[in-house]
Amino acid sequence: MWKHLIFAIAGLASLVTPSAQSAIKAGPPASIEMTTSAPSSSFYGNEPPNPTQNIPANPVLAPTTFSGTSLPPCYQYPTTQQCDNLAIEAINNAHSVEGVPPISLPNNFSSLPDYIKQFIIVNLERISRGEPPIVGVMASLDAAAQTAASQYHSDPVLSGSVSFAYASNWSGAYGGAAGALVSDYGYMYEDGWGGSVSNTSNYDCTSPSASGCWGHRDNILWNPGVPLSMGAAEASWGNGYYNSTQIFAEASPSSATGYLYTWSQYLQSIGQSQSSPGSSSSSCSPSVSVAAGAAADPYGGGWVVGRSGNIVTQGGAPCYGSLSGMHLNAPIVGITATPDGGGYWLVAADGGIFTFGDAAFYGSMGGKPLNQPVVGMASTPDGKGYWLVAADGGIFTFGDAAFYGSMGGKPLNQPVMGMAADPSTGGYWEVASDGGIFSFNSPFFGSMGGKPLNQPVVGIDALSNGQGYRFVASDGGVFDFGAADFLGSMGGKPLTAPIVGMALNGTGYWLVGRNGAIYSY
Repeated sequence: MWKHLIFAIAGLASLVTPSAQSAIKAGPPASIEMTTSAPSSSFYGNEPPNPTQNIPANPVLAPTTFSGTSLPPCYQYPTTQQCDNLAIEAINNAHSVEGVPPISLPNNFSSLPDYIKQFIIVNLERISRGEPPIVGVMASLDAAAQTAASQYHSDPVLSGSVSFAYASNWSGAYGGAAGALVSDYGYMYEDGWGGSVSNTSNYDCTSPSASGCWGHRDNILWNPGVPLSMGAAEASWGNGYYNSTQIFAEASPSSATGYLYTWSQYLQSIGQSQSSPGSSSSSCSPSVSVAAGAAADPYGGGWVVGRSGNIVTQGGAPCYGSLSGMHLNAPIVGITATPDGGGYWLVAADGGIFTFGDAAFYGSMGGKPLNQPVVGMASTPDGKGYWLVAADGGIFTFGDAAFYGSMGGKPLNQPVMGMAADPSTGGYWEVASDGGIFSFNSPFFGSMGGKPLNQPVVGIDALSNGQGYRFVASDGGVFDFGAADFLGSMGGKPLTAPIVGMALNGTGYWLVGRNGAIYSY
């Protein structure tokens, strides 16, 4: 049921007919009405909880009535900056109601293309709730979003046979300045039951318990356990009004022509104007003399760290700073990236922690007595804490990292060389140089303990779903357990320097040599 020039958010089940479009153009919106869709082949389950009821916008973004010149700024065209200021204030007030950290926009947000605006606000909403960011705006998905916005005035669909899950949102008939942020408010905070209270009506939320309630929010926060891509678009509806679309895909379509914009690009753009919260804002280096390890971001890039704390970027990853030129009490032994790829931690052998980008400091063992030197660290899945592991298997927890046990004080055949976090259980694994695995609140998938090795194991990394792990020896030999697939190794091949570690990189992995050489699989 269409009301007089509505603000509509639609899912896969609804299309606007020509007669409905004609009626919608008659005047300003009297309400916000919504329909929802779910992923075409998958299910929800990992998303944060939804509000118990709609959260009315404060300040008001969409009017209940109109009287001449009393339109809110978000319905006066063009007042983009003023609207964005009001909308982000309303979004952060809703965050406060939910107990979620506030978010901030880049200074140039109002001047960005709409598809980038939608991409940024969606990822900021996800990250603030501990969800992994969407990798990027993919050209093929963006084309589907643009077609839906400009031709059909409805949610995007993907034609033909597709083997991956996807979901979509549509917002229509809003004032020219009321774009990405006002749509986001409707999707995220007024998608439930109670339209008469919040000036919002979700077509599929037909009762307080209807399955369609909060469907748009579930799409935005959808977390199927694999990386997501996105498309977004805006198009004119006529008479100064617009509609926009979003589509989220579980995997990259085979017809994809690449990314128009990635989260890594966004982080790099804001990193250029933000000082690192770490102990130094030194720039990154072209090379390392003695590497200590590597870390990958979620988007194909990453970093190699030297024992002196200098950083070399890989694959277009942004530089968040390094320790180049600084005096260290102990050498750096590892690097760990934040889950969103927006920063990294460096850990020294004395347990000192150095933070860069959005990596937060939760404490360290620097200056405290240790039985054995620290040899590695791992981040919790939400990035709000980390573990350190020492060569004797002792575990030190910081932030929201839980202690599930350790090998500290227990007999070991060989020293521990590193650790990896289990994203599915919140536990962790330790690996010793003989390939022995020690599991804590995590499943045991196997080990090389007691088996002959040509060279000692030097590093470990876990699958992003927690269903397996790999470790690497100093000769580049790779050992896979659980669901980890063998993609190749340097075992038996000539190396310019011994391998010192490995890092999971999307669906593959890197091996890093002591001289900083990277071997990709």
